[in-house]
Amino acid sequence: MGRVIGTWSDIQDGIRVLDEGLVYVDAPLEGFAELRATGERHAFRCREVVRNLLWHWELVPAKQTESVEEVFVRAADDPAAPWISITEDRRAPEPVVIAVEIATAEARPTA
Repeated sequence: MGRVIGTWSDIQDGIRVLDEGLVYVDAPLEGFAELRATGERHAFRCREVVRNLLWHWELVPAKQTESVEEVFVRAADDPAAPWISITEDRRAPEPVVIAVEIATAEARPTA
């Protein structure tokens, strides 16, 4: 269903959150980020799954002129477009962050 594109011990090892359009309440909720490996720009939305321990990040490729909302609406209209699902898991003594690229109509961003 997806292809692992990165594993890290910290989310900041894989992405760089940009200041523009950032919605932040104790943690980043949505905004724009660049993949550190490629420099590609993505809109993201982040949800806490387990309080203070597990988060799900959804990243969708974004054009410079689009808002976060526009990016996610476009993604919903194009069910085969690629996006990135990232789990940031701090439940174990050693944190793990796994990024998976997904391009299938069966798994779409939920944000």
